[in-house]
Amino acid sequence: MNQSEIREQNIQRVLETAQNLFLENGVADTSINSIAERCGLSPMSIYRYFKTKDFLAARVWQMSMTMFYEQYFMPTYRKESSGLTNGYDKFLACTRVYIQYYTEQPEWFAYTREMFQIASRVNEIDEKDHKDENWKGFFQEIPVPLLKALSEGKEDGSVRSDVNIYEVYQVFTNVYTGTTIYDSFTEGVTTLDIMRYTAQLLAENIRGEFA
Repeated sequence: MNQSEIREQNIQRVLETAQNLFLENGVADTSINSIAERCGLSPMSIYRYFKTKDFLAARVWQMSMTMFYEQYFMPTYRKESSGLTNGYDKFLACTRVYIQYYTEQPEWFAYTREMFQIASRVNEIDEKDHKDENWKGFFQEIPVPLLKALSEGKEDGSVRSDVNIYEVYQVFTNVYTGTTIYDSFTEGVTTLDIMRYTAQLLAENIRGEFA
């Protein structure tokens, strides 16, 4: 095995070890030293592969998101949405799968929220590195089933034609990630748009019989 192969093998071991520790203890409470000890490498080696803990966490998150959708979410969603004929029903099925999974796996819910915050921070710290080859096309590869269901619903008439599906999607995403990801998944939706839409959504749901 040459040095390049050893390096790639070590990187993969670090990523897998870090993911397990992040799920067990949370990202903030997992140190580089503990990752190094678990995977049998020195802390200095890990810093050579990933210049900061945040950048390591961002790389781990790429792997985790792929695993989440390919191994957990999409198989269940395909089963739940099988036979459904309109986008609205698929939207409901999609939200049920998210809620069911995060209820059964609360550590993934906490992990998701913490990781989205870190990914946002990495983007702010170093825009160039965040968009290097490691991130190229990453967000485009995520299936985004919720947004797809909303889009289908507008096309087939099961979702109201005046609804901005990107606002709906962003509201739901804000809830389970604890952050906003406008640039990656939405078309020109702003923080004020989400505030306005959330206010309208709440108003519609709290309105009493005699209002």
